[in-house]
Order: sequence, then structure tokens, then C-alpha cells
Amino acid sequence: MAAHKTQTLTSLGQWSIQRIGSIFQAASDDEALKAVEAAFAPEVTATMNGIDIKLEDIKDQALNLRRSSKKGLTVTWKSLVEAPSDPFNREGWVGGSYVIEGVTKCTPEQPHGVEFVRRKIVTAK
Repeated sequence: MAAHKTQTLTSLGQWSIQRIGSIFQAASDDEALKAVEAAFAPEVTATMNGIDIKLEDIKDQALNLRRSSKKGLTVTWKSLVEAPSDPFNREGWVGGSYVIEGVTKCTPEQPHGVEFVRRKIVTAK
């Protein structure tokens, strides 16, 4: 029997940049949902604003942000720190901040919408 070789990732940070970008910058909602499923485990343990959320909640939030955009979203990372715990960069911690630009929000003063930036801070293991 052949030994299974573990593929080395370039880094946890690069993996995070690629996965988060693929969610918000996907060409379609279907591709975005597939990107969420590729980035997060089905039994993900996550919190948002101190409230426990599940994978379906992450999907809903991603779709809501995407659908609010009139011209598409862009993701720009502002900081990123990683601490791999194995030589293949498949385990460890990642923390950072990024902004999502292109989000549109309607208000009584701006019924056609005004564009704003959504800021995110994340830590993941």
C-alpha cells in the first residue's frame, strides 16, 4: 500500500486570504455558497458579535452582503498573523482584519442606497 503524502499549504494566511476572497468575490451566489462550504467545516464553532452561529448563518450573512452590492464586493486584508502548529501549514491559528467594500445600504435619507465598507476581525483555529 502506498503511503499517503500530506500536501503542504503555502501558509495559513494565504489560505485564509484565498478562501475569504472566494466567498465575497465569487461570480455567483451558488459559487459563494460552495466557497463557504470549502472554507468552513459543517460543524463549525463560530461566534458573531458574541452569539454562537452555525454554517447556515455564515452562508446567510455572506449572501446578504453579496446581494446588497450593486457592483460587486472586494475584500482587502489590512492585517494578518499566523501561527502554524505543523510543518504542512494545515493546523494552527490565524488572526487578522479585512474590509469588504461595495456593500450598499438603503436608508430613509438614501432610498437608492449608499455604499459603505464592512470591517471584519477574525481569529480561527
